[in-house]
Amino acid sequence: MTLPIHNFIDVHEYTGSDIVPVSVPVSAEYAFTFMLNGNPYMTFASSGSGLESYALGHLISEGIVTGKQDIKSITVNEEERIINIVPHNDRNISRKLSELVNVTAAGGKSRRELPPRDRERRELPVVDARIICRCAGDFLAYSNEHDLTHGVHSAALFGLAGDRKAFFDDIGRHNAVDKIIGFAAAGEISWNENMLFTTGRISSEITFKIINSDASVLVSRASPTSFAVELARMYNLLVIARARGAGFWIINGRDRVTF
Repeated sequence: MTLPIHNFIDVHEYTGSDIVPVSVPVSAEYAFTFMLNGNPYMTFASSGSGLESYALGHLISEGIVTGKQDIKSITVNEEERIINIVPHNDRNISRKLSELVNVTAAGGKSRRELPPRDRERRELPVVDARIICRCAGDFLAYSNEHDLTHGVHSAALFGLAGDRKAFFDDIGRHNAVDKIIGFAAAGEISWNENMLFTTGRISSEITFKIINSDASVLVSRASPTSFAVELARMYNLLVIARARGAGFWIINGRDRVTF
């Protein structure tokens, strides 16, 4: 069995003058669990290829093992989404795992469990395609830090009328999104009247954040993964991808986009 690295999804594309149905490719996303001697170590998001290499590379890069000589076997079960790692010295690895401190610029965490179904959006706001394009143009040109370093992701909060209410840069796309969510929560800003913009790819991690924050409209300049598409449609989020100044893809919520 070999997992596909991309899937085709049916979306609606705003071209600047019309909204038409199209089929587009998106990167596949799978949730795999690392098992050390049959015990769960962590769950991570992956495109589903090169998993043996990733497993060994992760353990080496985190200082858990020094090389392949420390590993007895690595077995991938694609059907159950499990990678079982059997080390030569389980006691030594267990000690290193207990001492491990992870610092991540991503700020995300892959997971298998889904949010409660009562998080499903019952009603979505109506958005104007022309305003989305105008906001996207403003958003993508706003970051001085990105122009200077090309080393940050950005996130912003826009009202449905196109007014920018908040903007943050961060080295991690997850962190930038979290800042907008925190800004909205601190100001008790209604998500029914606002849109969250991000420069980052729409993965399941980002989609989980949107679901849990009660936001309804997510706009990105990048593409979604296959699992993120499933989540957006399962929880009825209005998700816009590949947003530029002239057009975008509607991943879910076509009936709530006017032009």
